[in-house]
Amino acid sequence: DCKLKNLWLRNNYIGVRGVMAMMKPLVKNTSLQQIDLGTNQIGNEGVRFVSEVLQHNHTLKWLGLWNNDIDADGIMSIAEGLAENTTLEVLHLGGNRVGDEGAIALAECLYRNKTLKRLYLANAGVGESGAVALAEALRHNTTVEIVDLLHNPIGIEGVLSFRDTLERSNTTLIALLLDYYDHQGRSSENDSYNHSSISISSNNNSNIPSLGLRRINYKKSANAQIAIYLKLNQAGRSNMYNVDLPSSTWSTILAHKVGKEPDLVYLTILEKPDLFRRS
Repeated sequence: DCKLKNLWLRNNYIGVRGVMAMMKPLVKNTSLQQIDLGTNQIGNEGVRFVSEVLQHNHTLKWLGLWNNDIDADGIMSIAEGLAENTTLEVLHLGGNRVGDEGAIALAECLYRNKTLKRLYLANAGVGESGAVALAEALRHNTTVEIVDLLHNPIGIEGVLSFRDTLERSNTTLIALLLDYYDHQGRSSENDSYNHSSISISSNNNSNIPSLGLRRINYKKSANAQIAIYLKLNQAGRSNMYNVDLPSSTWSTILAHKVGKEPDLVYLTILEKPDLFRRS
């Protein structure tokens, strides 16, 4: 009657047979909440057993599968399990060959999954079509808060898709880790999408003074716009709909909720009031 909650087995060369032996009892386990299987040569064959756990286990919240030689076929197995899962909150898949096909499979399962909060896909070969699919899924998903797509050639279209999703509908994403490289891994100093990792901290600062109505010039790049929408989400944009408050109070409210550049957020509200109105 083991009540183990956390199991860290990174870099142990468990392989397919090892993960098969481990996963069978976890299907019915009622205590384990976190398991790290990173860098264990699990591969596509082994990950099928993990998928079965995701479909039937009702306690697991955190799963690490990075660097396990998993390609799109294996990711599809994970997506099948994730679509049925009702408890997992954090999933690490970075360092695997996810690709566009795998990212699209994950995107499709996000239409059904209602518990995942953090999805890590750094250095996973996700391109434009995969990023676009993920961004479109986040127009409907209301639980994912953090997405990591660092070191993936998602291209300008991928960046713009996330920008559009945040602008039009998503109010729950608070951190988005992106950088843009082309499919040859090159970056350009002249490209405004390069060298930009966009993430917004959840730390609040209640000591920021109220803001005036001064005009602020800021770059209109997609990255800058994404940063604005993430800040709005962090400040609780979903709770601001249909709230009848004088415009003069917004500066004070946001100053207590956003730690960096709250005046930029305030300006956004002034210029885009439709963000706070439901159609």
